[in-house]
Amino acid sequence: MSTETKAKAVHFDVDTALSATTHSRPLRKKSRIPTFSSPRAYAIVMPFDEMLARAKKENPDVQKLIDERGFRQEIAAVNLMVAKLCDKACEIWPNAFMVLVDERYFRAPLQCIGLADNTHRINRTLPTADELQQIRDRLDINGAEFKLGWYRDMYPDQHI
Repeated sequence: MSTETKAKAVHFDVDTALSATTHSRPLRKKSRIPTFSSPRAYAIVMPFDEMLARAKKENPDVQKLIDERGFRQEIAAVNLMVAKLCDKACEIWPNAFMVLVDERYFRAPLQCIGLADNTHRINRTLPTADELQQIRDRLDINGAEFKLGWYRDMYPDQHI
């Protein structure tokens, strides 16, 4: 006994068919992450001197603490300033994270605001040019010293 099954065609009226084919939001072309042999982060460089100046401007007591405790307090002040800027960047780009990049590009390892990386699936999308400009405007980092690029990530497992 063989049973034949016939596929039944389903027909929609014109309005239903059109609403099913239109997208609720515009499609966004994904940017491709380049292939690197080592962990890399797509990051905005936060120059140490600039971040220290901002920390001193925001809180005048920072200079007194630096005088008392020395260079370690400078590093702590800069790290805190970069963390605050990273929190502001997260309002525009939720995948933003703090990252320490390799010193071979700079005179010392440098804290940066990471926007993407090549080691974690959740951080593999890149912000659009408009989102990058919004981040730069919001954080007031439009100068040439705030370089954006792919840098060698010192500790890729810390920003999952």
